[in-house]
Amino acid sequence: LHPEVSNAVSDHIHATWVEPEGNHQNSDNEYSTKVMGKFACSNDECPTRRWSSKTVAILIRGYPGNGYNAAIFNQRCKSCNELGDFTLDENSYVERVAYRLKKWAGVQMERQHYDNKLEWLCSQESGIHGLEKMA
Repeated sequence: LHPEVSNAVSDHIHATWVEPEGNHQNSDNEYSTKVMGKFACSNDECPTRRWSSKTVAILIRGYPGNGYNAAIFNQRCKSCNELGDFTLDENSYVERVAYRLKKWAGVQMERQHYDNKLEWLCSQESGIHGLEKMA
């Protein structure tokens, strides 16, 4: 989705780039928020086949020179505890990442009003019941 993010910030930021996942030492910014998506339970025996969520945790990291990466965290099925097969709401992802890149670049923006309860969850990269980092 980098082309969409790049296009969304192009009026204010001339060039953005994606930092490969795993190189967190060089990041100079970090922000936890959430995106939306749909899940399908991967357990064929589970009575819960599908669910949607407006609280899919995402951790956005910024790097010098308008670089970024974003880690999205998976959810577990409430019925059987299996990880869900995730389908990202791409518009919410592009909106959240573009907003954060603009803020970090010093662009004056109207503040978004999202609940940051998941901030501590995003900082835990694994081992949280119901939430796991996606590959």
